[in-house]
Amino acid sequence: MNLKKIINFGIEQFYNILSPPICVSCRIYLNKREILCQECFVKIKPIVSIELEITKTKSMKVFALSFYQEPLRSMIMAKFFSNPAPFKQLAELVWQNSAISNLEFDYLVPVPLHWTRFASRGFNQAYILSYYLSKFSGKPVVDILIRKKMTKFQSLLSKNERDENLKSAFEFKKSVNLEQFQGKKLLIIDDLMTTGSTLKHLGKKLCELEPSSISAFVVCRR
Repeated sequence: MNLKKIINFGIEQFYNILSPPICVSCRIYLNKREILCQECFVKIKPIVSIELEITKTKSMKVFALSFYQEPLRSMIMAKFFSNPAPFKQLAELVWQNSAISNLEFDYLVPVPLHWTRFASRGFNQAYILSYYLSKFSGKPVVDILIRKKMTKFQSLLSKNERDENLKSAFEFKKSVNLEQFQGKKLLIIDDLMTTGSTLKHLGKKLCELEPSSISAFVVCRR
C-alpha cells in the first residue's frame, strides 16, 4: 500500500469515527458509507412512467423513482422541518437507481416555490435536487420561473380545486433570455407528484418557449 492510499485510508477511518455511517431511515450503523441499509433500500420499488396531458394536443412523460412510501416518504417530509440534507441523498438515490441517467435532456427546470414558502423553509427542495442532478449529469439548472401566486397546499384540495388553485400561478423571470430554450429538451424536477396538477400547469407555461420536448422527473408519485 503506497503512502497516498495509507493517508486516504486514515482520513476515511477518522471521518467514520467523527461521523459514523448510518442508515438515514432506520438509523442503524452501517459497515460502509451508504444512504440506506439493504433492508430499507429494498423497500424502494421501481415505478413505471406515465403520460400526463398538458393541453389537448400536448403531453409529457413523468418519471419517478418509486411510490410515496417509506423510506422515501420520511426523507421528503424533512422539508416541513426545514431540513435540506435528505434532498442531496435523494438526488443520489435517483441518479443511481432510476432511468434519469439514460434520459436525453438539455436543461433541468426545478419547480419554483412561492417566496413566502421559501422564506418559511429556507430552501426549495426541487432546486436542491436539480443542483445535485446537474452535478451528476453535467446538464445545467435553469431557474427561469417564479411562483407569483401563493397557492394552498395541493394535498388539502380535491382534483378540481387543485387545477383552479394553480391557474396563472407561474410566470417567467424577466431577466431570462427565453429564446435560448427554443427547440431544447426540458426536464422538470420535483420531489412529489400527487394528481399532477402542478406539473401540468408548469408544463403548459413551458410550452410557450417552444421546446422540442418537455418531460418531468419526481422522486415519488402517489
